[in-house]
Amino acid sequence: MKVVNTRPRQQAGELNNLLEQAGFQPVSLPLTEIKWAEFLPAQKKRYQQLLGKASWLIVISKNAVNAFCRNFAPEDYSLQIATTGMASAKHWQQQTGRKADLVPLTSGSEAVLAQLLPRLQAAQAARDGNTEKQALSIVIARGEHGREYLARQLRQQGFVVDYIPLYQRIDREYSADDLGDFWQQHHPQIVLISSSESARHWLRTLQNANLHQWLQLPILTLHARIAQKLKALAYPGKVYVSDGADNQALIKALQGLNF
Repeated sequence: MKVVNTRPRQQAGELNNLLEQAGFQPVSLPLTEIKWAEFLPAQKKRYQQLLGKASWLIVISKNAVNAFCRNFAPEDYSLQIATTGMASAKHWQQQTGRKADLVPLTSGSEAVLAQLLPRLQAAQAARDGNTEKQALSIVIARGEHGREYLARQLRQQGFVVDYIPLYQRIDREYSADDLGDFWQQHHPQIVLISSSESARHWLRTLQNANLHQWLQLPILTLHARIAQKLKALAYPGKVYVSDGADNQALIKALQGLNF
């Protein structure tokens, strides 16, 4: 089975190797590229101050792990660490030598909020009981223009939430000729989509190029939220969802498909 891997160039290699080992034929077609943030000294100082005051750091993705470690020394801060999934938790441990303090049972902002909120509320109650009325502070390490759900929910509960925007996702543009040539060369059978932003960009690209054969290809995503986005955008092909966001879950999902 020929599998189109749309992950950024910096992330595609590991999944491609695993797909090959599992007997698939991966072909890369990155929909986005990652541009790491470059902070001015004053910006970096401000973020260091936020980290010094915070109780929790929530790391949204493997990209966020990489970018955080490029810019900050995790050992300098007495923070508790939460991730939004097992893949980012494993990557955090590999990069820092430290296990995350909270890893949700399923991937996503909703899942991490469900497990984190009771712990924050208990810590806030203990602080209030000691006459220290200051609200707990949380820092979210993510890319620019990510989802606001997690921060919004935490702020509604009275917590202080700040972002560190560590990278940008930059859309890769493809013409009708580019995608037509790709189709003739590779004859793809399924497309992997890893984010809602990529889903939106992919469908817009196909519609603008008027490439009907691409619009009939099945898509495998790593989260139900992405499948819902594709449905909302009226994607005409079949959409499948893996049971997890890590590479092994994606491969297991592919192995369970028959077409």
